[in-house]
Formats: sequence, C-alpha cells, structure tokens
Amino acid sequence: MRRLLAIAAAALGSAGCGDFLSFEAEAPNACVTLVNVHIPGLDELTLPYSLPSPNARTVRQTFEVPLDESVLSSGNESSVLLVSFELHAKDGASLSFVQSAQLAAVLDSTPFVLSTYTRSADPGSTLTMPCDPPKDVAPYVRDGKLLLQGSLTGAVPAMGFEADATFCFDVSTRVATSDS
Repeated sequence: MRRLLAIAAAALGSAGCGDFLSFEAEAPNACVTLVNVHIPGLDELTLPYSLPSPNARTVRQTFEVPLDESVLSSGNESSVLLVSFELHAKDGASLSFVQSAQLAAVLDSTPFVLSTYTRSADPGSTLTMPCDPPKDVAPYVRDGKLLLQGSLTGAVPAMGFEADATFCFDVSTRVATSDS
C-alpha cells in the first residue's frame, strides 16, 4: 500500500501548472498483524471486572493498529473497511474459554461495534471474527493509529497468554489534483 501511495505522490509532484491528475489505488485484503499481544488471565484482572455469569469474566484488550494516514489526507476520497479480525493464541494456549467476543473502534471513548462473536463451536487456538458487512474505520484513525477495543467473555484462564492479532482491511483511495 505504501508503494502505491509513493508512486501517486511522485506522479502528483510532477504535474505542471494547469495539469489535472487523478490517481486511484486499491489494496484489497491488506492485513496488519500485531505480534505477541498479551491477553491477561484471572491473575491479572483487577476489580471491578465484568461478571456476566457466575463462571464467566470479561477480559478487555486495547489494540493500536498502525495505519498510514497519507491515504486519509484531506481532499482524498478514501475508505478503510475492516473485513475481519483474527486472534491466534500462541505457545499451546487456547481460546476454548471464549463464549462471546466483541471488537469495537474507539474515538473519544465512544465505541463503534465492528464485529461480534457468539460461540457455536470450540475455536481452539484461533478465533476469527468477520465484519459482515465490512465497516469503514477511516474516521477512527488518529495520529497514524486505529484504536480498537476487544473483549473476550468466558471462563478466563488463570494465567495470561500471548496471541497474534490480525486485522484485514479493504483500502481504497482516490486522489485528484489540479493546478490552475
């Protein structure tokens, strides 16, 4: 995606007076993976934590997903659609405890729910949450980061674990310039 934007910037910079230049770029299924995200266990939770049922707890995790803001510059017609989220537990850890999950974008502490999950089968070590339909998260990008809040509800394990979190996007932008 950055390579396409660099080519577009070079082309826009070479446009002379009175020229009009338009550039469109798409990056379908562009994924960003945050490696070794720590998911807390019961030993790390502090009160008050959510108690949806006697044996269940909710663990919340904030994700800072780096996104190139040049795609979203003023004057551009851009969309950054979140297509899916995947959490992969590492080192033998399991996500079998998860009964429900939610992923939301956060701006000014107001959540915008992007995807929800309700257990229908044991997810094993990988939990996949599609966004159906995909949601535009461009308005939630600030300072090159997309802040997302994830929550996992179930019989949280006693000890925390590491996981990789993958966010997949369909990105499109249209840049137009004219010198007059």
